[in-house]
Amino acid sequence: MKRQASLRIVNVLMSAFMTVLIGCISIVKLPNYGDNDVYAENKQYLEKPGKIAFIEITAQELIEKHHEDIYLFSTWCSHCFYHLSHLTPETKGITKYVAANYDIRFMQKRFTALDTIFIISNAAYGSKESQKINAFVSELLKETIPKAPVRIPQKFAWNSQEGRFKRLP
Repeated sequence: MKRQASLRIVNVLMSAFMTVLIGCISIVKLPNYGDNDVYAENKQYLEKPGKIAFIEITAQELIEKHHEDIYLFSTWCSHCFYHLSHLTPETKGITKYVAANYDIRFMQKRFTALDTIFIISNAAYGSKESQKINAFVSELLKETIPKAPVRIPQKFAWNSQEGRFKRLP
């Protein structure tokens, strides 16, 4: 009899613990648009004022500006999401953040530490995200990138001795 009462108490406590644990977990569903850069659905948000400025850009424009560090990301990448959502204005540094797609509303809502996000230009590279990334990286590094699976995130740093960007590990 005592054993059954003890088991019931343990079951009630375990159920309460699991309910609290599940309630504390925050689940974020990352967007997945296949290989579409969602330009058509979001181009109207490019010009709307907000906390974050969105600027379409090409690799050549970044090369000409000699930005020190570049972080290439996409909104569907869980590693990118974690990194960008944990940035603060103090930790973002001089890095320029470049998105591979136009999911502007998601970025405005989730990446609040950033004041500017560059977006790989749809007009210059097309709307197929994987091809955009490969073409952008090829142009940025001034080398041909084999048609391999898309790798995101990618980090780049300006090498002043060679006068070009280098990919960081």
